[in-house]
Amino acid sequence: GGYRVARHLLGWNVAAQAKHEPLQISIDDATLRRVDVADSKVELASDLLGMFGATLLVTPTTEIRVGDKPARLRDLPEGARVRAAYQWRDGFKIASLIAAEAPPPRPPGRR
Repeated sequence: GGYRVARHLLGWNVAAQAKHEPLQISIDDATLRRVDVADSKVELASDLLGMFGATLLVTPTTEIRVGDKPARLRDLPEGARVRAAYQWRDGFKIASLIAAEAPPPRPPGRR
């Protein structure tokens, strides 16, 4: 009985969750470790050793930018520094933003 009372008092039920927007989580500085175009995912590493990070699911509503230009998932350069934002939904980290630094310009005469 007590558990139901706590659920009611704290709003722990499906109806209460449906009313609230999912929490937006920001990653201010990470390295783009891997881009998986087939599964629409990116892997980010967020520390010096690359041990901590996140795998984000990319959807059609995810805003993707390289530098100051809009981009597609396949345009994201692995190893780039990125900022990202995501929301927890149904057990997944759904990316709302992935912004990568533009790669440095190539020296003339090199491909």
